[in-house]
Amino acid sequence: MDFEKVVLNFIDEIKFFLFPDKWGQIFMEHSKNEILVLFYIYKYRESNMTKISEYLEAPLNTTTGVVNRLVKADLLQRVRNESDRRIVLITLTEKAEDILKDEIKVFKEYYEILAGELTDEEISVMINIYSKVKDVFWGQKKRAEQKNSNVKKIKRIKID
Repeated sequence: MDFEKVVLNFIDEIKFFLFPDKWGQIFMEHSKNEILVLFYIYKYRESNMTKISEYLEAPLNTTTGVVNRLVKADLLQRVRNESDRRIVLITLTEKAEDILKDEIKVFKEYYEILAGELTDEEISVMINIYSKVKDVFWGQKKRAEQKNSNVKKIKRIKID
């Protein structure tokens, strides 16, 4: 099996999912990390910078840049906690809320089209395969992280 050919054919076959007329401009105008942050905040309603940084698995300075761009685009807002003004929470603006609801409708439409063509058993198999693929890749990631944490770091001190 020519894996490269399989991947390139797969991309050709699914490219219509990626066309701008299928999705709102949000997916065309923002980075992967920005989109992930928007959906993360949509899911949890609010968050602090540390949790967002952990979610992205990115340094805090990278996360700050992502959030700053989304604040500038009027998609996120920083809200100070009334009881402790030192605490700043990140929330969606009404504009972002509306945009994300529309995008979720697109996902739902695709799911309904697919579900209309598949039996309950086929949907169950698809979900099981997805879960297995996710578990395999998460397992690999965890093993790599564990391997990297077990490697003893040697600090070299230059002696003149």
